[in-house]
Amino acid sequence: MTRKKLLFACYHFYLDPSNGVSITAREMLLALAGRGWEVTTFCGCGLDFHHEHNPLQLLADRNIVPNQIVRNQGSVPFSLVHFHDETLKSSVFFPEENLHVVALVART
Repeated sequence: MTRKKLLFACYHFYLDPSNGVSITAREMLLALAGRGWEVTTFCGCGLDFHHEHNPLQLLADRNIVPNQIVRNQGSVPFSLVHFHDETLKSSVFFPEENLHVVALVART
């Protein structure tokens, strides 16, 4: 039997603790992974906080360390941060205007 696969893609960061939809989505994704699904997430860095938050700090708050940070310095600069959230393989997209966040983390 083939293992079922699911890609969850959303511009909003699914680890956003200020958003009930993100919290519920994460719980649902973890439940599916717990039932044998191979779940991968591809999210942007959109957050619903009323003031600026660093998505990488949200990872650190959950004791999640990025596996890899890939930077594209081409004509459309961006970075991808790859990590594991329990059993979920995840990637977060940082467009050009958020590259300062990735640069700060890379220096620490």
